[in-house]
Amino acid sequence: MTRRKILIYIFLDLILIAGAGFQLWTVYQRIQREEADKASLLLTNAAAPAETPTTVENSTGPVTSEFPAPETSTGPMISESGAPAQGSAPLELPTATAAPLPVDTTPPQDSGTAEAPAQSPKPAGAKRAVTFRYVHPTAKSVKLTGSFTGWTPQSFRKTAADSWSIVVQLAPGEYSYNLIVDGKTIRDPRQPRSDDQGRSLLTVKSKP
Repeated sequence: MTRRKILIYIFLDLILIAGAGFQLWTVYQRIQREEADKASLLLTNAAAPAETPTTVENSTGPVTSEFPAPETSTGPMISESGAPAQGSAPLELPTATAAPLPVDTTPPQDSGTAEAPAQSPKPAGAKRAVTFRYVHPTAKSVKLTGSFTGWTPQSFRKTAADSWSIVVQLAPGEYSYNLIVDGKTIRDPRQPRSDDQGRSLLTVKSKP
């Protein structure tokens, strides 16, 4: 046997011995852990307080209940059938009488907010014929538009070489209007009054 083979056998033996030793060490550690767990469990059980049995001592004195004793009724007793028990006075229940409701005889007061009687609308005054005139030497078309026409233009009639006029039936009141001359809207130069929008303002008064 050569030296090299001897060294190989020795090396294999060392490996086997080391493996066996590791297995033994693992088993030893496991046993130690189990022993430690058992000891810890025993210590825990020993530290827990033991339950002491509850004993009830018989007292020779009077026993006082924590709950108040039911009150003894001094009134009449009624049996289960509804009839008064023997030896007891009949039970008399008070008769409930309804008190009369008070009647409010105070007359209603006037709160001051009563609505005034509706007044019938006053009849409108009779319509009057109102003539609008416009004078311009070169005008070719003159129209009237206003609140009384629904702002629908109405054509003037040429009465002379440079004069235009139209007659409209209007009830008493105020009316806004304008003239349309050759397609251009203008104020009536004969009317000095105007409304808040700058249109001509006409006031029609009722007949005296």
